[in-house]
Formats: sequence, C-alpha cells, structure tokens
Amino acid sequence: MVPIGYIDPSFGSLVFQVIAATILGGILTIRLWWGRVTEKIGGLFGQRREGE
Repeated sequence: MVPIGYIDPSFGSLVFQVIAATILGGILTIRLWWGRVTEKIGGLFGQRREGE
C-alpha cells in the first residue's frame, strides 16, 4: 500500500520556510511602504515653511 498523504520531513520544512519568509517579507514591505505613504500625505497636508 502506497501512502498518498505522506509529506517528506524535508519538504515540510521547506514549505514552512517559504510560508514564514512570505509572511515576514510581506510585513516588512508593508512597513516600508507605509512609512513612505505617510510621509507623502504629511507633505501634502503639512505646514509649509516660509523659506519654501
């Protein structure tokens, strides 16, 4: 009998690492982009200096 639902431990580890890297990379990307977005919005609605 051939096991149909068997996942090799090394493959399971690989899948876990890919999922973890995707989640952490997504969080980092959102944090970086969010900082840029808030700077742009702050620049649009912020007070201007007299020298500018």
